[in-house]
Amino acid sequence: MIRHHRADQAEHVLGSGGAYEDQDLVFAGVLGGPIDPEHLTHGFKKIAKSAGYPGTRLHDLRHAHAASLFKAGIHPRVVQERLGHSSAAFTMQVYGHVMARMQEQAGKDFADLLAR
Repeated sequence: MIRHHRADQAEHVLGSGGAYEDQDLVFAGVLGGPIDPEHLTHGFKKIAKSAGYPGTRLHDLRHAHAASLFKAGIHPRVVQERLGHSSAAFTMQVYGHVMARMQEQAGKDFADLLAR
């Protein structure tokens, strides 16, 4: 999907008559700069609503991504780097509730190991 997007983007650049300023962005505005945040937010709201998730914010995807990584057992340092946080400690402060919910499962898993 990204390769297809990049091909479409390259075609757009060629058709811009030199007006496109390539800033090496995956998703760029019409002339190559960052997308206007309000435009992006409005577009995302329409997509979320049509997908049956009204009220879902674009930023909610960031939280869902982080929570999913933790639930998959990914090390907090990796999650911290992906999110761009300054420290893993900060990441754990923000997402500690996800880890706390996993404590019960960890206890059950450990009990299962001991029962073998």
